[in-house]
Amino acid sequence: MRRWTGTILGLILVLGSGVWSCSSDDSSASSGAGGSNGHLFDSGAFSFPYDHDAGPTNSAPGTEIGSALISTGSIGSWDTQPHAFASTLYVRPPGQAYGTGDGSSWTNALAGLPAAFQRDTRYYLASGEYYDGPFTDRYFHHEFEEPLNGEQYIGLFKAVESDHGPGEGWDSSFAQGPARLGPLAILSGYLIIDGQQGLGGKGEDFGIEISSRDCANRRDSPLNFPWNSTATNVSLRHVNIQDCGHRTDPTNPSEDAIYTYTGGLTRFVLKSSFVHDAFRRLILIQLGKDILLEGNTLARAGLQHEAGTLSFRNSQDIAIRRNVLVDSYGTFIALQDISNVQLHGNVLRRTLQDWEVWAAIVLSGTFQGVTVYNNTFYNLAGLNVGVRADDAPASSLLVANNLWASCRAPQIMLNGTHSYNAFFDNYRDATLLDDQIAEDTKQVITADPFAAAASGDLRLSGPTEPGTTLAAPYDIDLAGQTRAADGVWDRGAYEYLK
Repeated sequence: MRRWTGTILGLILVLGSGVWSCSSDDSSASSGAGGSNGHLFDSGAFSFPYDHDAGPTNSAPGTEIGSALISTGSIGSWDTQPHAFASTLYVRPPGQAYGTGDGSSWTNALAGLPAAFQRDTRYYLASGEYYDGPFTDRYFHHEFEEPLNGEQYIGLFKAVESDHGPGEGWDSSFAQGPARLGPLAILSGYLIIDGQQGLGGKGEDFGIEISSRDCANRRDSPLNFPWNSTATNVSLRHVNIQDCGHRTDPTNPSEDAIYTYTGGLTRFVLKSSFVHDAFRRLILIQLGKDILLEGNTLARAGLQHEAGTLSFRNSQDIAIRRNVLVDSYGTFIALQDISNVQLHGNVLRRTLQDWEVWAAIVLSGTFQGVTVYNNTFYNLAGLNVGVRADDAPASSLLVANNLWASCRAPQIMLNGTHSYNAFFDNYRDATLLDDQIAEDTKQVITADPFAAAASGDLRLSGPTEPGTTLAAPYDIDLAGQTRAADGVWDRGAYEYLK
């Protein structure tokens, strides 16, 4: 395999669109895993060695191509860690009284979530079951509608051995297992929910779980931003968010795991979390601005006619980076009437044999400033496993440095401007059509490029031909490695290191 040296300056534009075909037959797909235990794979193949913490605080969101948010990679950088709080309270599961119950220590902990949270306060949650519903007067376990007070946050943190506060009465059992919450509604914002542990696709590894519960009578999403929400500055990390089931559970009234209505959502960060098993979409965001999804595992959405992993409408300034998206029955990413969107360093893959998509990534309505860089599309099947954007202006959609491998579908569409993409083992029926993509700078790979794809390890086993070199924020791969450290920028979600 040939590898060039030196730095390629800028993105070489290859105008027009291409269609590349591969087959719908797939006898090699894994049967996968899943189910109510929240496991993606028992092998832990999608664990993340890199915890994607944000950079320094930045100014307010921008609104146009070339704004500070896009050019410096500062989407989500308002979410600095750690946040300072004026006071600390301690919480243990409901069902019994703990000392005075004023929350001043583990000995005197609050019993269950308070009716109203105090701002500028850090709440440490011990392990255990906190959901005490269903309720006769409400659906949600808690509605975060506490009035704002400047930039004072409410912080919910899972207590762990390394961080559980100075309060007396600590017991190591408080760190064992998750704090399990019911469905939450967020209306006012300035909220941090941090499980403090958990990466990848095993639900029990996460410090905090948020789930629908009472699925036979499900009325709303596990995490909901209602019609009257004006939420801003909401950060979730190391959280397991689980809905009532995907397409193999048709009796469950599951829809979207994370849902925003018409109130909009500004400054939202979801990092190092596991969102899974929804009947329609895993995440739907409408009227969003300054949205960062990073380092998450997003698994199993499908059957309902609008099904998909991620959906954004009338939104801007979005970064979807270094995530693993697994098993969708519709689309993986749908963007409608959007601007300034970065999709980079992600893996999109199929593990369940009969799960197929009609498009891997689809854009509709009006859009501008969309980049699709250094993603890996593996073992996908369906109608189209490419990037579809009908009548896309070439300057509004840039697709480069991606890797498609072992796909089985009638076509891959590459609309907009595309270059430096790589292809391996993609078929339609018995015909290998990797050579037919209309792209002068493409690479057709002839030997398996992965370390151990069958077990979920999609790191490169060797270098690719060089892609185009890009500036920050595109210079970090899925594993947290700096791209082109050896002088050459690899294609796909992972950078090859000797």
